[in-house]
Amino acid sequence: MKKMIFLLITLFYIQNMVFAVERAAISKNTEPGYTKNLLIGSGHVWVMGQAASITYERIITVNKTGYLSAAVSYGKWKDSYEDGDMFAFTGNYLLGKKSHQLEMNLGALVKVHYNQYYTEQNKFDHLAFLPDLYAGYRYKKPTGHLVLKAGLGFPSLVSAGVGLAF
Repeated sequence: MKKMIFLLITLFYIQNMVFAVERAAISKNTEPGYTKNLLIGSGHVWVMGQAASITYERIITVNKTGYLSAAVSYGKWKDSYEDGDMFAFTGNYLLGKKSHQLEMNLGALVKVHYNQYYTEQNKFDHLAFLPDLYAGYRYKKPTGHLVLKAGLGFPSLVSAGVGLAF
């Protein structure tokens, strides 16, 4: 029991130190009221289908030329003969500190395939691991709440989204 309490207290202090360093790094290079969290809904056009996803993004650090962030996404995709879920984990760099930014993402995408021939027992045997690449335009005021984005990438060819910063 003592080890568990010690572990919880240690994790609490580590978490507070990490967020304190992050807050100091961001507040040094930003104005008051800066929004660091984003929730974005996106639509994607694939080679033979389409997808929709929701993304949570957290801005980690700010430097003189832009922002570095990490994002996690969940979505549904459908093509001419199958459908499924998708999960993406990306690192993002946004070039530009004002409202108009060039966004570049690099990460991994996991596609789970379903169709009428798969059974409930073997549906997770049909996974595809793909690189997730994206470059596009993002509109977001540093202290605003509206996020608009559009761009090109792989495996989704064209993407567009709208979101909320908080």
